[in-house]
Amino acid sequence: MQSWIRQGILALPASGLLATVSSLIPGAWIDPSVDPGGFARASVNVAVANRIGIPAAVLLPIGTLALYLSLAGTPAEKWALGALLLLFAGLGLFMPFIGIFAFAAPVGREYLNGDTNAINVITESTRTSNPSALIFGATAFLLLFISSLLLAVAIWQSHGIPRLSGIMYAVATPLWIDPLYLYQPIVAVVGGILLLASGGWIGITVITKRLE
Repeated sequence: MQSWIRQGILALPASGLLATVSSLIPGAWIDPSVDPGGFARASVNVAVANRIGIPAAVLLPIGTLALYLSLAGTPAEKWALGALLLLFAGLGLFMPFIGIFAFAAPVGREYLNGDTNAINVITESTRTSNPSALIFGATAFLLLFISSLLLAVAIWQSHGIPRLSGIMYAVATPLWIDPLYLYQPIVAVVGGILLLASGGWIGITVITKRLE
């Protein structure tokens, strides 16, 4: 089990690395409702960025599970379990948004070929004026935000993991996920870098130290 935990915890910095890479891809954060032409021209980059975002989102709960197992039997266990469960729920609601953008390239090609309504399929599916998108996005953000706070509390109570890493993680996840699509690249980049840094810090601690 200890070997699995040490390997699984590496999923946290790996998720942060992929999140950072996906956020840095040019054109990935063009708002299709504001600049449909620019979005269509960058649709391949948008698709690539979100396809990288999918494994980033998959790795995040794997790393969180490893952290939870490392905290089993400590006062922090219940907080880590709550964080893990809410993370699964939040990502489950958020993944449809990633899926829409991950396969946006054909829609962009249709727009560039003359179908000016093609991008509307994406904008109407994801914009906050769509009640379903708003409910899914807002609920995902809320669950992920609470999850990150619970994990920060778990780290705070662990007495073995630097508390600052928990604070960094609590800020990182909501910034990178951005379910309401603020279309601000700097927000996602900062979130990815914080996730990479906090995940690496947590991972090194779990691997090298015996938690109390």
